[in-house]
Amino acid sequence: MAIVYALFETRDAAELVVAELTRNCAQHGTFEVHVHDTAPLNADHLPEAATESARNTVLATLAGAALGGVAGGLGGMWIAFPGLGPGVIFGFGVLAGGFVGVLSAVMSGHRAAKPELIEVARELTGKSVLVLVVTHSIRERDWVEAYCDEHGAEQLGRC
Repeated sequence: MAIVYALFETRDAAELVVAELTRNCAQHGTFEVHVHDTAPLNADHLPEAATESARNTVLATLAGAALGGVAGGLGGMWIAFPGLGPGVIFGFGVLAGGFVGVLSAVMSGHRAAKPELIEVARELTGKSVLVLVVTHSIRERDWVEAYCDEHGAEQLGRC
């Protein structure tokens, strides 16, 4: 899945393109289209492929596991559980910390827009509009890029 982004100078130009891309016809199917006219972009309102949520979730999980392991290791030195040594308690701390890290990342909306989109969003003025189109194949992606280019996209790219 790829995201094609196009920056249009006016809302009218963007609306013509959006109307065509959301219309189901013999030439193409209906595309998932997102329109943004303000910066900075809110990553919680972007399609999944336009964000770096997976990377951020992994980082939060690793941080949670490290902190949980340290807490479990320190706790294991002073807590005596029959049959459990400090290593086992450290392991439980790593698991619990990793779990808390994943939950924290997911629940907090730990997402960020991809760098390419952040850069293009800086170009948004009061009149310009950024259109994001979700494509599922190379053929769709190429067609959307050509269509946006033919209809006046100032900037065009993919991520």
